[in-house]
Amino acid sequence: MRLKTLTILLALFAISCNNQNNSKIERDGEPTVYQTFEDDAEMNEAVNNARQTFHQFLEAIKVDHPDCGFFTVKMPFDTDQGTEHIWLTNIVLKDNKYFGVVDNAPVFTSEVQLGDTILIVKEKVSDWIYFEKDVMHGAFTVNLLRSRMSDDERKAFDKENGFN
Repeated sequence: MRLKTLTILLALFAISCNNQNNSKIERDGEPTVYQTFEDDAEMNEAVNNARQTFHQFLEAIKVDHPDCGFFTVKMPFDTDQGTEHIWLTNIVLKDNKYFGVVDNAPVFTSEVQLGDTILIVKEKVSDWIYFEKDVMHGAFTVNLLRSRMSDDERKAFDKENGFN
């Protein structure tokens, strides 16, 4: 699915760093990871917006409409360097609880590994995304990070992810 690259590319935020807005970690053979300050007001607002609207995600996933797909949730994990936020995919409901599969190879946390199935705690969700036809819903932190890219980075990002 076209969002697969996006979910991997924007795996981290809210980790202390030395850049004013955000910095990048480039890894050989791995997607770029973006970092921001824990006290980044815009990022904290994006997370708050995601949490306040998470009910929209839950409503959409419950309906199981054929026009809706690629449901993914971002959750935080503590590390010695700060907080690492990781995307979960393959969301399923079991015993009235939602679970997701870790979709990013963690950079700093050893709490989870790629492919682990974990409980989604709605009070901890830091972002969510789903597509309805070609319209992306949610993506609060993704949109913020995208807005901070240079024009060339944004064009490359959009092309790589199939965005118009």
